[in-house]
Amino acid sequence: MDLSKYLDLFVSESRNHIKNFDELIVSLEKDDNDPAVINELFRHMHSLKGMAATMQFDPVSNLAHLLEDLLDKIRDNQHSFKAETADLLLEGNDILSAMITSIENSDNSQMPDCTSLAKRLTIAISGPSQPARQPSTSESPDESPNHLFRKTDVLKSVRIRTETLDRLVNITGELYTTQHQLANCSRKTPTAGLLAPMKQLSTLLRELRDVVLQARMLPFAYAAERFPRLVRDLARSQKKEVIFDVIGKDIELDRGVLEEITEPLIHILRNAIDHGMETPDERIQSNKPAQGNISISVLRDKDHVTIAIADDGRGMDPKLLIDHAVKKGVISIDKAASLLPQEAFQLICTPGFSTATEISNVSGRGVGMDVVNSSIHNLGGSMTIDSRKGAGSIFFLKLPISVSIIHALLVVINNQTVAFPVNTIDRTLELKQDDIFDEGHRKFFTMKDQTLNLYNFDRDKYQSLKTPPDEYISVVVSGLDSNPFGVAVDQIIGQQEIFIKPLGRPLAQLRSCTGGAVAGDGSIIFVMDINTLK
Repeated sequence: MDLSKYLDLFVSESRNHIKNFDELIVSLEKDDNDPAVINELFRHMHSLKGMAATMQFDPVSNLAHLLEDLLDKIRDNQHSFKAETADLLLEGNDILSAMITSIENSDNSQMPDCTSLAKRLTIAISGPSQPARQPSTSESPDESPNHLFRKTDVLKSVRIRTETLDRLVNITGELYTTQHQLANCSRKTPTAGLLAPMKQLSTLLRELRDVVLQARMLPFAYAAERFPRLVRDLARSQKKEVIFDVIGKDIELDRGVLEEITEPLIHILRNAIDHGMETPDERIQSNKPAQGNISISVLRDKDHVTIAIADDGRGMDPKLLIDHAVKKGVISIDKAASLLPQEAFQLICTPGFSTATEISNVSGRGVGMDVVNSSIHNLGGSMTIDSRKGAGSIFFLKLPISVSIIHALLVVINNQTVAFPVNTIDRTLELKQDDIFDEGHRKFFTMKDQTLNLYNFDRDKYQSLKTPPDEYISVVVSGLDSNPFGVAVDQIIGQQEIFIKPLGRPLAQLRSCTGGAVAGDGSIIFVMDINTLK
């Protein structure tokens, strides 16, 4: 019987069992007496063993059999579940994952050697006086009730390659560009009867966009599935005790956003454990519980999501950050005197900035948070930080749902049309010259009893926001949730859906540009990160 046609399904099902096994082991450490979790772990490993035996992948089947035996001992209270047991099970799960990768790539040279692990598992299974149960390589597939793969309802769902979904998004984006071109032509040469079809095209295209983007949406759980294990292993390596929780796993984001945000989240979590979290003894001395808490909360609001990464560790001292920045020459003494605490926290995103007294294999080299900040801005998002010394820190990431086709505000700056993602804009307004005042070398304006900085994109004309008294200056306001500011522009055109394409060299090196789009007249519209215009 030719089993190769089932290979993709085997790999997919196996990865699902391995992922769930990993998560359950970490959760079991919180409550090692939960029989439901132990039974679920046993079922996952039993199913994986059966599938591997059916496909005649003996190394996978044999190792899964050993892990199943150990779980059986735990289930029957013949072996206690403790941290060392969790290490053993997780190591076996990691090797199984590597084996599945080798099978998926048809590369036996990648097949890991599990001889050492098998010996340790056999000792753990045998115990001090019980003989070890050796898995049989000739076990009949029919002896296990879970050897058959689950059958999906092919009439309701099909598997689609991610390349196909990406292509659909690109085609939809190009259709938007074509629509803008048609609209531009119809404005130049009005044609009878064209208005109704153009309106219908716009409606259908918006519906197509929604369907295509929905097909690319994935729950946040897909990115978060590795976090519990990462937190658990890193905390254990530093002899720290951490309870980790993820809230909002089911909230969906575009696959492209999830791919780009995973590494920044990992870096923030590693910093939270390495820099933020104290040891149990230190926490007890500070009148805190021995176990620290780290959480990720995801909340959706219209066309964006907010991800909050919180810990109850040491927190940050804004004065210490400011003093360190002055010492390093990052900011001047005059600038330091006017910094707000939230602005001081943002100093950790400065390249090369680090207050760590020691360099470890986790952090301390002054690299990382600047890359995290840049990655978030490249997605059209923003990051704000709040912290209290001795009470912990919270990182707020505001991200768009999708990064390919976005709702943008078009403005004119220095005779150039540029776009700001709408999710980064809080409002627009018009100011008269009398509404603007100077303090030192900076310009300000007042909005709702709040004094805001006013920036000008053209740095050579930074002080030249001069207009006749009866004329207005158009201003785009951003950051109302934290550190709000305004940017002066020449003209506000309006909102439009645009298809963003990445910029090639040398434009890709521009810090303020995150991509480009083609306008209806064929010109290029640069998509700007408004936070870099300050």
